[in-house]
Amino acid sequence: MKKRNPSGTVIGSKMDQTFPLRRQEIVEAELVVKTLEHWPALFTERQVFAEFNRIATTNLENDFVGEKLAEIVQQINSRVSKLQTC
Repeated sequence: MKKRNPSGTVIGSKMDQTFPLRRQEIVEAELVVKTLEHWPALFTERQVFAEFNRIATTNLENDFVGEKLAEIVQQINSRVSKLQTC
């Protein structure tokens, strides 16, 4: 993460390879500051989604965005319906 434009593919590959070590550090109650120092890429948006996928084998980005998007569309539709009846 010291490069200005690190390769997302390389970071993703290295994060996959080091997952067991990272998991062990976190389980052993390492401080967040130490985790940030050891794994700075873990605190990027892309790697947060990837880490969730590594842990839960669920695509958080698609599931969360899809669920929230459905809620937003439903709210918009109900408001539009209310405006059309007035």
